Amino acid sequence: IIYDENLAAKDSGLAAKVRWNALNLLNIGPVDGFSADLQTDFYVERGPALGTRLNWESRRHKGELFAYMVPLDRCTDVLKPGTEINQDEEFRGILSGYDRFRVSDHWTVLTELSYISDATFVDAFFEEAGESRREFTNRLRGERTEANTQLTLEASGTFNDFIANEWLLQSRGYSVTKLPEVAYVRQADDLLGAGAPGLLTWSSEYRIGRYALATDEIALEDRGFNTILLAARVFGIDPALSPSEALRARGLDEDAVTRMDTRHELTAKMSDGVNVVSPFAIVRGTFYDNEFDGFSSRSGGNDELRVWSAAGARVSTSFNRVIDSVDSRFFDIHRLRHIVEPYSTAWAGWDSNDEGALPIYDQDYEGTTGGAAVNLGVRNTFQTQRGGSGAWQSVDWLKLDLGLVVNDAASDFTPQPVNPLDPNSSLRWTQSPMPAFYTFRPELSQWGSHGYGAMVWQLSDSLTMGGTMNYLFDDQVFVTDADSVLPNLARGSLGFEMRHNPVASTYVEYRYLAPTSSELLQAGFLYRAGKRYLLAFSPQYDLQAGEFRAVSGSVTRTFPDFDLNANAGYDLIEDNTFVGLSLSIPAGSRASRQNFGAYTPSMSGTR
Repeated sequence: IIYDENLAAKDSGLAAKVRWNALNLLNIGPVDGFSADLQTDFYVERGPALGTRLNWESRRHKGELFAYMVPLDRCTDVLKPGTEINQDEEFRGILSGYDRFRVSDHWTVLTELSYISDATFVDAFFEEAGESRREFTNRLRGERTEANTQLTLEASGTFNDFIANEWLLQSRGYSVTKLPEVAYVRQADDLLGAGAPGLLTWSSEYRIGRYALATDEIALEDRGFNTILLAARVFGIDPALSPSEALRARGLDEDAVTRMDTRHELTAKMSDGVNVVSPFAIVRGTFYDNEFDGFSSRSGGNDELRVWSAAGARVSTSFNRVIDSVDSRFFDIHRLRHIVEPYSTAWAGWDSNDEGALPIYDQDYEGTTGGAAVNLGVRNTFQTQRGGSGAWQSVDWLKLDLGLVVNDAASDFTPQPVNPLDPNSSLRWTQSPMPAFYTFRPELSQWGSHGYGAMVWQLSDSLTMGGTMNYLFDDQVFVTDADSVLPNLARGSLGFEMRHNPVASTYVEYRYLAPTSSELLQAGFLYRAGKRYLLAFSPQYDLQAGEFRAVSGSVTRTFPDFDLNANAGYDLIEDNTFVGLSLSIPAGSRASRQNFGAYTPSMSGTR
């Protein structure tokens, strides 16, 4: 009947939480493809709270419904910046859910709903959802997918006048309503299928919709950003302003705009099985029923028709060498296969509009730019054998990806520093100060000439090391630090994980992010003491500030029928201390690494 019980204390008060199996509680018993949880909580400062989570999955349906409410909240929210907001015995809650209905082999209908009582509710109760959840929205979307084609019909929008997703609030500062949007996409139609299959393909997109900005109407000081320093550092505006007011001052409004767009790409693929050359050409036309004269830097506004075109080529090859004579007990290698994969992309684009001339309704559309760029890189993979006689297995001993991107100066992101006296200073940016090149669609790249690297080194079966870096070739605002050993290092990380034995693991990771001047050292320790105890500990140290930024730890005791977990921690940014005690039923249902934050180096996400 009971899944878990939790007793937790934070700066916002003591709370006792119990999660029930609602089906067993009502004496219904298990239902195939359906689960129902009942959450009953009591906060000493806030009062009682009640919630439920329903999950269903069948041959045609898959979905979830989540609801949680605090009928009379009288506590103080401790928010992400560490500031506090008092609540005055008001009803607070959240309702969100989705259902994916597979109507037929080709048709799927997605329904989403979301409503949140106030702007700080998610930050106060479900912080992780605000950080990483997909956008809170209401959506009805139909998709028909067959072979290489897809037809979509979508209507979406929000019932709230604020944004709960932190990543969306801190980037654009608004969501986009689609009422409605219709799109038809064809991928890689083979134009020479009869005589030369795969040699020449044509991809096309057609899209029409009615779009409007849904801005955030809550003043920053009412979300905890109540000082000029806090508001300017995160949003670049005064704390008394809402993101909506700043956007209107920049020339944006909530008026609906009709947009018609079509994109066509021709790609030729010439290959002898090893070497691949793929030239491509793209043309795109987009029509708006608005000239955006209040937003555009052009006198009289933009042309209603935007034309964008590009051409380029992707080249790649691969070769390898096997070295049978290599054998080292120290490096734990027996034979080597070295795989070398050079790759390059050359691209040039032209845009009839100036950079930043359009409001961003979709980053894939208004965020694209012209310019020229070249990407050169080489991916190295060293494979070896481990396991011993009769049990040899091939493993990737070392993977190393190194490359550079050089683009013309016209493509560079050239922002001005945030000026607290100018609430619109940060609203002119359509690109990020962190460059990244996307080979599959170079027009979506974030510009800036730079070198990059990523590495994963499996030194042994128990020790893994990994790291990434991104270094700019030119000085750039928010990145360049003249006093640093590597003044133009935009971001970097280096870490390792050691599995000492089946019962003990540790990891250490160093991370650096230039735009936020973040330099963090994170470590973790996981130890299983016998069959019944699991210990986890993870501190985070801020090298720039010279102090611990966060620390957490837990002890889990396993009983035959349940797990008992005690955890505690401190977050310096939020100035928040927490302690907790929880009971999980059945035994083993609690994630054993929850407070460990295991380091998992990966090559993915760098390109």
